[in-house]
Amino acid sequence: MDGRIAERRAEVADHHRRRRRRGLASLAVLAILAAAAGGVLASPLFGLEEVRVSGVEGERAAEVRDAAGLVSGTHLVTVDVGGAAARVAGLPWVGEAEVRRAPPAAIEIDVIARRPAAAVHLEDTTWTVDASGVVLAGGAPAEALAIDAPNSVLPGPGVRASDAAVVNALTFHAALPDALAERVVRYEARSGRSLRMRVVPAEGEGIWVRVGAAEDVERKAEALELLLEQAAHRLAEGGVAELDVRAPGNPVLVPLDDG
Repeated sequence: MDGRIAERRAEVADHHRRRRRRGLASLAVLAILAAAAGGVLASPLFGLEEVRVSGVEGERAAEVRDAAGLVSGTHLVTVDVGGAAARVAGLPWVGEAEVRRAPPAAIEIDVIARRPAAAVHLEDTTWTVDASGVVLAGGAPAEALAIDAPNSVLPGPGVRASDAAVVNALTFHAALPDALAERVVRYEARSGRSLRMRVVPAEGEGIWVRVGAAEDVERKAEALELLLEQAAHRLAEGGVAELDVRAPGNPVLVPLDDG
């Protein structure tokens, strides 16, 4: 037999032996990993014992645990963290929720709660909403910004309002400079383009200001500040019925005797 052929056959045989050894080694590793995984799944050390909630406390933390629906003793590996997060995020007052495993026996739930922004007074009921218009609950929190919207209809808790009058009021308020927004105590929203706000000047009682649609808010705010400054003495004396900045280039002060 030619020496080169014999040498080539020996190389091929050696290659096959190495492949078999690698295959056997891989099977052994997989068997070890499978056994380890089976041991972990069977181990009572990884049974769920605690659900930790951060971001809220008291009754709301308890509500989060209930909504998560996690069963004590469930193996940590098999806990559906995505499903739990979705259930918690479904609570009307929850803005964001994150659920993660904390071995060996705990689940951690981080919650960011929606913040009440206003109390919307409808014809026969009142709802609390956040700044984006999501309905949080019935009733009005103490010192909440009031929006009177007698012609509006709001959805149930957890749903974002689409009513034009309410959306216009929230959009307008969010666009105001902070210093002015802090002086607004009430809105009257009868339609998507008919909006008045009650502003407390530096001196005197509050005054109604017609602002209309949530357009050119910055210019309307500047016009209002100028009007408040120029008419400060008349406002303090109570001789003004309302202000009108719907046309910010031509703001109007309506005397009280003009009705």
